[in-house]
Amino acid sequence: MRNKRHMIIHQTTEPLDALCTNKDRSRIAITGRTVVKVFSSYDGKFELIAERNKPRKTMYFSGSIAWCPLRENLIAVTSSVGAIYLWDPETTHMECSYKAHKQLVTKVCFSEFNENILVSGSKDSTVWLYDLRCAEPSLCFASNQDDSIRDIQFCMESKLQDTFVTAGDSGTIRFWDARRPDKPSKEFIAHSSQIY
Repeated sequence: MRNKRHMIIHQTTEPLDALCTNKDRSRIAITGRTVVKVFSSYDGKFELIAERNKPRKTMYFSGSIAWCPLRENLIAVTSSVGAIYLWDPETTHMECSYKAHKQLVTKVCFSEFNENILVSGSKDSTVWLYDLRCAEPSLCFASNQDDSIRDIQFCMESKLQDTFVTAGDSGTIRFWDARRPDKPSKEFIAHSSQIY
């Protein structure tokens, strides 16, 4: 028997920058410059279940959104003004915000092993680690003054649970140990130009 595939179309009034899903892929979060929406997806149906808007002049959602893999009710959204916003998609209540970066935040990523750990990367060439139990960002990792961060991912193996990887504009891949913010544990040039 063949699997049925469904195409679901939802029109928005503005361009979308990013999307993510919850762990079991039953909900989808999307972000644009002034909006974050969460949809439920089941039995070929697509239903809007939460929406958070900001006035166009604020434009604080910049293009990265992540769902905490260990907490179903926590989403992180990046900002063009250097902030990270954490909110509950069930209630649309803002949990907290962090302002650590000096420029647009390009990527945010939750740890796969600790529900309280989050990292973000920015055009300002820094990576910040946040312990969500603390009011302020915890650690700053400086990649290079001229190397904007394009992507970040935590390692998925339990023996490397304190390791995350960054990709920068210079084409450099860096492995970081969350316990040693002073320098990467490993780095190599993967491309001779930008990584997107």
